[in-house]
Amino acid sequence: METTTATPAIKRDSLVAELNQSSLFSTAKRHQPAQSQRSVDEEHIAATVVQQNNHKLKRRKYELYRTIAADDEICDSWRKATDKPSFDRIASDIRMRLWPSDIPFPSQIISNILSWASNPTIADNLPLRFRSVLAARKQNNTKYKKQKRNIIKRSNLTLNADAKRKLLDSLPIIECKRQSTPFPPEDLYISETDEIYRKNMAFVLERDLPDSRLSRKLIFQLNHPSSWDEDLQHRKLSHDLSPADSGIFMENNEPVAIIIQNACNDNRILDFVDDAIQETIATRNNARKEDRGHISQMGLSAGSRKRHKLGWVRNIRKAKSDTEMHHRVDYDASSAFAVLWSLVRSLLPDDPILNDFQKFIGLLGSDVRMDGNHTMDADSEGRGTYHIQIGDKDFVFRNAELAPPCGVMAENYCRFIHNESQPHKWAVSLTSSRSFDPSLPSIDAGGHFYIASYAIRIQAARNTLIAWRPGDWHGTSLFNINPDTSNIKLQYRQRGLCIVTGKRILGAVKKWRSGLISDADLDKEEEAESSTAETTGDQSIDLWIKDLQSATKTSTTKESHADHGIRASLCLKQKPRKSYTTGVPI
Repeated sequence: METTTATPAIKRDSLVAELNQSSLFSTAKRHQPAQSQRSVDEEHIAATVVQQNNHKLKRRKYELYRTIAADDEICDSWRKATDKPSFDRIASDIRMRLWPSDIPFPSQIISNILSWASNPTIADNLPLRFRSVLAARKQNNTKYKKQKRNIIKRSNLTLNADAKRKLLDSLPIIECKRQSTPFPPEDLYISETDEIYRKNMAFVLERDLPDSRLSRKLIFQLNHPSSWDEDLQHRKLSHDLSPADSGIFMENNEPVAIIIQNACNDNRILDFVDDAIQETIATRNNARKEDRGHISQMGLSAGSRKRHKLGWVRNIRKAKSDTEMHHRVDYDASSAFAVLWSLVRSLLPDDPILNDFQKFIGLLGSDVRMDGNHTMDADSEGRGTYHIQIGDKDFVFRNAELAPPCGVMAENYCRFIHNESQPHKWAVSLTSSRSFDPSLPSIDAGGHFYIASYAIRIQAARNTLIAWRPGDWHGTSLFNINPDTSNIKLQYRQRGLCIVTGKRILGAVKKWRSGLISDADLDKEEEAESSTAETTGDQSIDLWIKDLQSATKTSTTKESHADHGIRASLCLKQKPRKSYTTGVPI
């Protein structure tokens, strides 16, 4: 192949002679000094040679496209391809088998071939087999677009303003009142039944905490409130929303929480979201090892508390060298968050929820989004490409608004009553799946959401969208563990995702924009797992538990781990109690 770096002398002289014969060029030549004339000659010659070489390169690429179109393996793969990963594999096959190393490989090879094949002068001369592949593709595209329109129409992902108003107007308004002290009490796990209490005592008392700075949390028995503190014997929930009910909790005409059951009208989309969560849980670190279950951070991270570095969260725990798999997990997870964000924009009110998120996004910059670690072609306005996999069909949504940059995905996750400081006032969650021992009523399976500032319980159900304020005291109750791990139908499973943001993100983004954090720093920095240590708490309770465990170890009586947990739970009446007015042990 000829390049632009060298021009044979004979060819150069020939070009000069041709140019000198041009009347326009000759006229310009007579009115210029000799040195300037030579410069014009050289520039014109160089431009002409570049043009000729580009033409040859283009012609050679077209010859390669024809070779590709005639390749049987490519035709077979193209006929079966239905999604981006399958076309990526075709592109990889072309590069390895058919593309010469001396020609740069086009980043959009599939689009380039389709554009070339659509030229009327080319289409009639294409190999017959490739023509049939393109014809089938056109027919499939028509069917695909129709299916995609149906998905959008039935799913609630894109309700218009009138439909949203009608939905919100149909939700019951539930008046609530902030409690003088949280109920259930803060800093305690919640159990709803004696069975849940017994089955979780070993976890509470005997496990080693992942960080010595963490204070141990105990269990509040909702069905026996006075067993924890006599002052609580007359306290009870103010509101208990059933798994079938939606509603808007209001205080002084201001929303406290919004719950929408059956938020997504297409269960296949919910299954895709649930699969993405399972992938994330299987491959990413647990960010809260001190709690029941597993919760993984996804999206942008400000780094650890010791090393503030902005970048995509680095929490891979499995098959770290399999970059293709982790790119897919990032893309799937971010697509699941895009689904959640579409539901939020489609179903929840602008004021105050969407306006709160939009204000936060404005402070970050619209370009900072949950973009699958740069796999979703996000633009400066926060729009990009996400997908929903349904069966063997991959439905791609382009120019869609992507989710805010931070969130978590969880499985069987429970946390004690707590509150959080975030750079936005509201948080949103979607429960993608819930299953448990069918012999139990749902209420006795556990895993329910509490807003303790208002003594509210929201009973868990699949396909539930919840908007609440993280600054309010809240938590999720412990679940009923089934000891028969061999029977998956009896096991408790609850998964979901949530848009929440660490309070250090905003500052990290500002540093990045001001140049205090470079892209090179982001690439080099290996993020330490985020510390969630709470360094203040019930030290006297920890010491009491330590003494209890030491006494147990000296016992000569042999007992099972479960029996020990039950026996230990009976000693809770001897524990130091905590005053919920002063916040210190008494």
